Amino acid sequence: MIPKWLKHFLLESDLKTIEDAVLQSEVQTSGEIVPMIVRRSSSVRHLPTLIYLFGFCIWLSLFEFFGHYLKLFELNFIEIIVFVFGMILLIPLSYILSLNSYLQRLLVHPLDRESQSYHRALIEFYNAGLNKTDGSTGILLFISLVDHQVVILADKSINDKMNHEIWSEVRDLMLLGLKNKNMAQGLTLAIKKCGEILSFHFPIKAKDVNELSNKLIIKD
Repeated sequence: MIPKWLKHFLLESDLKTIEDAVLQSEVQTSGEIVPMIVRRSSSVRHLPTLIYLFGFCIWLSLFEFFGHYLKLFELNFIEIIVFVFGMILLIPLSYILSLNSYLQRLLVHPLDRESQSYHRALIEFYNAGLNKTDGSTGILLFISLVDHQVVILADKSINDKMNHEIWSEVRDLMLLGLKNKNMAQGLTLAIKKCGEILSFHFPIKAKDVNELSNKLIIKD
């Protein structure tokens, strides 16, 4: 079942399309391809506080301008009530704004998003058992949706034979699907390209066993 946060990017029918792409790609290689989408990797717990501070500065500036320079408030106690009310209103408003994915990307530095997405991918690589394949030929195609980050992690045997830059086209296909809100197409093309690249150095073996699930892994 596709979670609500992913429904604008993926349909239920797309799950089978992606699964079939993995199956078809692994027919030509002994590599184990695992696609994965997570909601986010970067920490955003600080955003309500950060947004509140921004809002407070704006509110303070507006209050000073309208209240002092234009003399809209004649009595001090009215000014205080209005000012405090604005501060209180900013609390729920800051929390609501912090849930917006655009603001989350805007207020988290790109290098932090990249670094935290890489570390999340590394954790998920081991959680999915990609480090336990026969011949160390597992490869993770990882997408962090809110962060707009893509990570490709391959196990030891693949890294020993291939430079990481060889995956640039696979990465670009995944990013294009993310940008166009067509994850199925982006992932399907990326998986097929990944299979083509792996088949050269890691062709399918006799009695090859499918060690990992072909299904798309979705996590919050």
